[in-house]
Amino acid sequence: MWRIRGWLVFRVRLCGIDGVRRAARAAFLEMACGMHGDLVDSGLMPFEDGVLQNEDTFVDESRLGDGRVDIVSDTVYARRKYFEPGLEFDRSVNRQASGRWFEPYLEGERRGLWLEIFAREMKGRLRQ
Repeated sequence: MWRIRGWLVFRVRLCGIDGVRRAARAAFLEMACGMHGDLVDSGLMPFEDGVLQNEDTFVDESRLGDGRVDIVSDTVYARRKYFEPGLEFDRSVNRQASGRWFEPYLEGERRGLWLEIFAREMKGRLRQ
């Protein structure tokens, strides 16, 4: 409701804003899960026995309420494989495997993927 007569009164439906916040959190989580799935399907991660890619890389949603979702590789050797430029990778399973497997999502050909997934999910949730 708006009134203009020397002052301005503006009422906001808080339940609507809470609904948008819930939709954004859910869309954000779906975006992270979609990126994780694309990361596995694209074959960018090193693959020897599948532990790093399939079992020890996951979406951590413990801080979703704060607006943070992490894709975590929880192995001792993940940091070394990611940051060490001179390592050779077995490419018999994942042909595109290399270190810094998140670079295509940050600066490369998959750069806008996260935004596309989030926009699609958010649009779908706001229509409900």
